[in-house]
Parts: sequence; C-alpha cells; structure tokens
Amino acid sequence: MGYRSDIAFAVKRSAFADMWRMDAATMTEVTGYASSIVKKDDAVLVLWSDIKWYDSYDEISKFQRLITDLESDDYHFLRLGENHDDTEELGGYWDNPFDTSISRSLNYSDGGEVLNLDVFR
Repeated sequence: MGYRSDIAFAVKRSAFADMWRMDAATMTEVTGYASSIVKKDDAVLVLWSDIKWYDSYDEISKFQRLITDLESDDYHFLRLGENHDDTEELGGYWDNPFDTSISRSLNYSDGGEVLNLDVFR
C-alpha cells in the first residue's frame, strides 16, 4: 500500500555513466527497482512503474541529488503521481530520442448510439 508514482528518466548516456561513477551503490539500488531500462542512440531511458518515490527514502534522496549534479540539458525526469495534479518535471533534455512527456486524457468506452438532439427541442 502507500502512495505510488510512475517515473520516466531520459538521460544522455555519458551523464548516466557519470552518475554510476559518482555513486554506484545508489545507482545499483535505484535501477534495481526499474521496470525497464532501454538505450537508443546516445541516450538511456529508465522507467519505474507503481513505485513509492518518497524523498524520505535514503536511496531516492541520493538519486535525486545525483540528478541535480547533472547539466540540465543532459536529462529529462518526469514523475506522475496518483493524484491528478501531482506531476514533477526536471531537466531540459527535450530532444531526447524517447520523446518523453506527460499527457493527461479523458478515457471512456465507446459503443454508444448517436443521440439525435431533436428529441430535446
């Protein structure tokens, strides 16, 4: 139980390597929770799904400090919390090959019948 988030972290491969050099123990622990880690061109995308991403957790706090040590243009960090207004976006690596972004949409099931509004006039 507890509050959960989904995270996308797009980062230049060289910056990702720097993070490992700065703190391999934290990187090992935090990436161990990832649901997916992929590479494309000269970038890495780390995804966490349904994770308790709390600042009070030591490994999360350390990972976030590693991110802030990077150049802004080297990463794009997105967090989508359970609440509709709970989002976080850091970094400026907008042209990453994964096109990371947050989008909200309305979802509904299709299959209804077209309503003739003349019946209400």
